[in-house]
Amino acid sequence: MVSAHHVQVSAEDTIAEIIQRSGRRSGGVPIRRTFVQGGSQQAPVPGPLASFVKAHDERGLDLYLLVLALASHEPWRAELASRVWGRALGLGEGKSAMTTISRTFRRLEEHDLIDRSRSGRRLSVALLREDGSREAYEAPNKPDRWFRLSFAYWDRQLRWYEKLSLPAKAMLLVAESLKSPFYLPYEKSKEWYGISADTTAKGLTELKRCGLLTTRIERKTAPLAPAGFTTTTYYTLDRKLGAKENEDRVARRRIGTRGAS
Repeated sequence: MVSAHHVQVSAEDTIAEIIQRSGRRSGGVPIRRTFVQGGSQQAPVPGPLASFVKAHDERGLDLYLLVLALASHEPWRAELASRVWGRALGLGEGKSAMTTISRTFRRLEEHDLIDRSRSGRRLSVALLREDGSREAYEAPNKPDRWFRLSFAYWDRQLRWYEKLSLPAKAMLLVAESLKSPFYLPYEKSKEWYGISADTTAKGLTELKRCGLLTTRIERKTAPLAPAGFTTTTYYTLDRKLGAKENEDRVARRRIGTRGAS
């Protein structure tokens, strides 16, 4: 018999179970574009994502994405014990972790993204619209108004949720909301997304370094420009987040193992 005292469940185990429990068959989590950017194409305004970046609230963003992943069907609720959320975020299960989780959920409430209540010993978290309007949540039903964050984001081997910095996570969500190849000048990011040029540059550079973004530079003749030309950078996002490359690597390892036997 194995003593329960010696059974340890990791953050990775917990996240994997959350993803499986969601029952989503699409391979990812649908998120309305209004979380990233509201307004119209002619007059865009920053979405709630900007508040997480401005407050350096990476933990809040991590928790919110997990809630979105789990609350996959009506009544659009995620019900887990607080200690489970704490374990998923790598906080442990002690009193201080429970306090941190409570404060983090409170911040999500202040962003008008969720409502909290109790369901026995479990914390019941109800989704609200991703735009922070406090409107009741409904499943996204217009393809041009939502994007999908791949489950590869939480993959055990890839671990982007752990590896990426907050600027990179924010720019990943921005990139997911755009059709590739996309154009995003650093100096426009503040106006369009509420994210500074420096943070935008840092996030995009990190995504390129991780192999999640590729770039293409177009040069146009401009006789009055100092160099006689201008350049425009276009970005293309790997929407599988490296999952295909990882699958190939695992397959090659399996083949090598069989060949050695």
